[in-house]
Amino acid sequence: MYHYSPFRDNYTKEKPNEACVFCDEKQMQKQAIFYPDGTTVENKHYRWIINAFPKFEGHTLLIPKRHIEDLGFETKEELADKEELIRIATCALRELYKGAGIEFFAQIGEASARSRRHLHFHIVPAQPDDPLRSFEKLGHYYPTKPNEEKVVIFPIEIKLAKEKLQDALRRALKNCPR
Repeated sequence: MYHYSPFRDNYTKEKPNEACVFCDEKQMQKQAIFYPDGTTVENKHYRWIINAFPKFEGHTLLIPKRHIEDLGFETKEELADKEELIRIATCALRELYKGAGIEFFAQIGEASARSRRHLHFHIVPAQPDDPLRSFEKLGHYYPTKPNEEKVVIFPIEIKLAKEKLQDALRRALKNCPR
């Protein structure tokens, strides 16, 4: 089972010596998530954006503004700012996707199949009826019981992406503390 994303058809992995898309302010503004008053959901060190090439329903990203390539290089202030935006993103996604939990993950290092060197965190809703959980969303299918088979069925349509997701999150944020 997977979430079908027609946006992934145009996705390419970062190439060596290519400019970092997460350091491109113009691109980050296109993907920005906004509060109802029109200000972006960001702080001094982090920004919360929609994924322009979503793999799942409600797929958002938390991006450090400073180009960091690995864990362990964030300052205490950056870590605190990350925590603040995780709280806000969690509130908005749970408001938008009623009854959802939240999955927060990163792919670190070359062997993780990450597609961008810039450190970033995926924040996605885990809906009660969502048949994909945690690593399954990344394509890692595993049984949860002995002798159980995992059946993969295709596809699940992504309903909110790009501008639709930005608009829905803007409305959901009105019920979240800043």
